[in-house]
Amino acid sequence: MNKIIIILSLVSIMSTNVVAQNNITLDECLDILFEQSAEYKMLQLQYRKDEVNHELSEAFKYFNIDLELGMPFHLYQGVQEVFNSNLEQYTLILNNTNDFAPTASLLSNYNLPTGGTLNAGLRTYYRAYNSDYSNDRESFKYSFFAVFSQPLFRANIYRINSETEKNNFKKMKLRFFENKNKLVWDAIDKFYNTLLKQKQIGLDKHKINKEQKELEEQKLKLKLGKTSEVEFISKELAVKTSELNFAKTEEELNKIMNDFLLFLGMSIDTPIVLEELVEFVPFNIPLDDALDLAIENNQDYQRMMLNLNIGKLDYEVKSSTRIETNFNASTLFSNQMFYRPVHEKASIYDYNVGFTVSVPLADGGKRNADEELSKIRLKEIKINMVEKEKTLKLVVSQYYSLLEFYKKQNLLLKEKIKISKDSYEIYEREYNLGRLTFFELQEYENEIYRVEKEIIEASINYNKSILQLKIILGMEIF
Repeated sequence: MNKIIIILSLVSIMSTNVVAQNNITLDECLDILFEQSAEYKMLQLQYRKDEVNHELSEAFKYFNIDLELGMPFHLYQGVQEVFNSNLEQYTLILNNTNDFAPTASLLSNYNLPTGGTLNAGLRTYYRAYNSDYSNDRESFKYSFFAVFSQPLFRANIYRINSETEKNNFKKMKLRFFENKNKLVWDAIDKFYNTLLKQKQIGLDKHKINKEQKELEEQKLKLKLGKTSEVEFISKELAVKTSELNFAKTEEELNKIMNDFLLFLGMSIDTPIVLEELVEFVPFNIPLDDALDLAIENNQDYQRMMLNLNIGKLDYEVKSSTRIETNFNASTLFSNQMFYRPVHEKASIYDYNVGFTVSVPLADGGKRNADEELSKIRLKEIKINMVEKEKTLKLVVSQYYSLLEFYKKQNLLLKEKIKISKDSYEIYEREYNLGRLTFFELQEYENEIYRVEKEIIEASINYNKSILQLKIILGMEIF
């Protein structure tokens, strides 16, 4: 409910001229991404389209039924000249006929899980024939037929196609999951880059305010003769340099903020401030478990596994027997009734059972080449999977080492900033006593600023590494 309120409030701000800033967190930004991003909507539509295509293939893979209707009407008019030898003249004979023969057929085709097929159908036929110079005829016929065919001693093509389709659908789901994670990662990366620049703006403001106060003090000392004019000018130049850097950073923030807003599907006129405590994201998965997860869930590795399954199915087809043997059975029942000129009824029963054998004599070596190529592709996939497994274990281990480094770096930086801030008064006192130069004091102030910035960067880098590690482990990052 809170997420909906946040989105509605941002939309309302976009539609008004009131300038008001809204603080939004990372989670709220991702909610807006899923709600307004055109790229995410396109991902969802593509996923749904693939789902529907898969559902259609599943729904009609076993059978299909067709209804065929025909309504032919034939009208014939003939003129014939007949010579009468007795009368010694020609006689014109007109012959008008019409033939109406509607038909209806219900046909079905069943693909059996065994790889065979069963075709069945029901046909009806009615005919009414009228002529001026012959007996009218009327008849009705209906028939039922069924044909069963089952291949023997070779790969079940139907099963192989069905399993291949399922593996391809799993690959499609992996692709959607991967694209969604990439989209979320790009949003998080942009969020943290913008947040880092925003934090830098805050540090710069604090630094400039402090330097301006110090400049006022230097100005007073200059009047009292307690500092040199060179030191006062140096401090004044340092303040101007900080203000120039602040203006540059502010422009950079505006640029990346606009890029971030457009990425989320928002207007660049939306006034927002990113709000996030830059703290370490908890991650408590042991290294051994993470190595198992990488092999089990990594999208690239899973895609290789699915390609291996598809390759095995392809090899099963290519390496199956070349001699095709089919068992065929069919039956036909037909019943026909004549109403005019005489009543008559005829029934037909027809049964057929047999085998067909197809033996290829020569194909120029194509089948052997196809089988060999399929075998080579399988070996390539297996080799790549072994190498991918090694790479995943190496990368996961490296990320764990990197996370440990960021933890230690963050701890040391916090200790350093505490010492630096606690000892700043000592440095300032030493400067007032003339034991430190103005430039040494200024360098110490700049060092405190750099350490504060490094603490924020280390925390953000740690969190981004956690998210990248989750992607490698095949986990959702949001």
